[in-house]
Amino acid sequence: MFVVQLLDVAQPDVFRSWEVVALTGIGPTGQQGKIPSGVRIVAADGTTMILHSTYGSGQTKEPENEQHPDYVIPEEGVKSWRLKVNAQFAERG
Repeated sequence: MFVVQLLDVAQPDVFRSWEVVALTGIGPTGQQGKIPSGVRIVAADGTTMILHSTYGSGQTKEPENEQHPDYVIPEEGVKSWRLKVNAQFAERG
C-alpha cells in the first residue's frame, strides 16, 4: 500500500509503528482476511487506529506489472515536511 511506503520513508515522530492488516470479513469471497485491507497505526501515545482501504479490499487486484516502476518516493522531501504543530482533536459536544 502506498500509504505504508510513505510512512516507511517519512518515519513521522507522532507514530510509533504501522503495519498492513487483513481484516476478517472484508475482501472478495475466499480471500477475506488474506488480502491487505487497511493499515494499523500506533501513535506515540499508544493510541491505536485502523485506516481501512476500500480499494485494496475490492474485487480488483493490484496490477501484474508496476505502472510506474521508476518512481521513488523522494526521501528528503517527505522527511523535511513536518507538522510544526499537530492537529488538534475536535471537541465533542
